[in-house]
Amino acid sequence: MDSNGFSDPYVKLHLLPGNAKATKLTSRTIEKTLNPVWDEELCYYGVTEEDKQKKTLYVFILSSSHSISSTHYRFADFQADYGSLFVTIKRCAELIGMDSTGFSDPYCKVSLTPLTSKAHRQRTSIKKRTLNPEFNETITFIVPFKDLPKKTLQIGVYDHDLGKHDDYIGGIVLSTSAKDERGKQWCNCIKNPGQTFEMWHQLQLDD
Repeated sequence: MDSNGFSDPYVKLHLLPGNAKATKLTSRTIEKTLNPVWDEELCYYGVTEEDKQKKTLYVFILSSSHSISSTHYRFADFQADYGSLFVTIKRCAELIGMDSTGFSDPYCKVSLTPLTSKAHRQRTSIKKRTLNPEFNETITFIVPFKDLPKKTLQIGVYDHDLGKHDDYIGGIVLSTSAKDERGKQWCNCIKNPGQTFEMWHQLQLDD
């Protein structure tokens, strides 16, 4: 508490172990209040399955002049209970070459619809000059498990073009109404929270 009887609180997140700047996130500061409401989402990208077993999220509530409180959460302790859907994009094989070089610069857009948060639309990194990109990236969606039967997971693969519209290569849609393996994988995720279901899918060409 400051001399005026209030605080200027903000939140710092630190994902440990890890020394990179990307492991540290900071919220905005709420000035002159003892009852802050942030309504803000801070997202870590590229969290791997190995990270989820080893890393701990440290949460610090701070003011401009002092520390207010802190706590921590082990990823391994709350994956199955806190409404987190982890989507791991491992790799693609034999993509279409969209550039004049015969290659593509592929990346994936991943959306959980209907959208209820900006964080429900994410993307992977871009892999340069390849038709067989290795991503090995995990995207996290915070969503109540009871809502998953009404949700649709859309994954689109695009070719990045600097200064131009990115080309659509193909994609898949997973939902309870999807056919074949796409529907099977989604239903398995709904019925078995906390478990991992890994499948190959053939990209569809219609966007």
